[in-house]
Amino acid sequence: MGSCDLRAAAGGSRHRLGRHGDVRRNGAGRAARHALYTAGGFAAVAIATVIIPLLTLLVVAPLPAAAVSKAAPSGLLQVVSAVWLPGFGAALSSVGYGAVLAFGALLAHEGGWSPVWLIFTAFACALVAARLFFGQLPDRLGGAKVAFGSVIIEALGLALLWLAPGPITAAVGAALTGFGYALVYPGLGVEAVGRAPPQSRGLAMGAYTVFLDVAIGFGGPALGLIAAAHGVSAAFLVAAILVFSSAGIALRLVASPIRATRA
Repeated sequence: MGSCDLRAAAGGSRHRLGRHGDVRRNGAGRAARHALYTAGGFAAVAIATVIIPLLTLLVVAPLPAAAVSKAAPSGLLQVVSAVWLPGFGAALSSVGYGAVLAFGALLAHEGGWSPVWLIFTAFACALVAARLFFGQLPDRLGGAKVAFGSVIIEALGLALLWLAPGPITAAVGAALTGFGYALVYPGLGVEAVGRAPPQSRGLAMGAYTVFLDVAIGFGGPALGLIAAAHGVSAAFLVAAILVFSSAGIALRLVASPIRATRA
């Protein structure tokens, strides 16, 4: 694949990358969309894309409203000062998530591996399994401790993607990346929300998520430039280094545990 193709892929990556709930949809969805496209072309994919999100209304509509705090909300700067460290750690770890979304298929294409969606599907299935079966660990063990172990696993998976000689190794690396990243987001999210004033936890979660959005929005194009200059696999090496660096942030959070606050 030429450098122009890689730059185009990098430049458009922020439009392809969604929030973390998209992983579940895209994991099984990539194979389903391929089947829909084969059967009915872009029209079939477009119709399904419009109809399926509307089904979420059936789930959301019956939910009771959450209680609203009557205390005065904290200022934005106070909230950001409380969440910036876990947010920065989550941003670094999200570079790996963005790398798999933006370059997983390109890595398969470059290696001549088939099917090209196998890498992302392995990533998504492992992520979903980890959150289903181990999602309680941040509450039991502490978000920072779980995040520390998780980023090590994620970085190992990205390193395997960098070195992968074939599709099986790449799929294993993607699965480790997904499994590790699965608990980084909620683990550091627990830290972010727990360190914010109780009456401003919604704002805290929003500020925390901004770090991830910025990392994905700018990380994808940056990795694309690296891939264009040094090959697609180099993007996974850089992602692995950045993800591994977030382990230091997790350790710092472990050393300064959340202080109990009154709701």
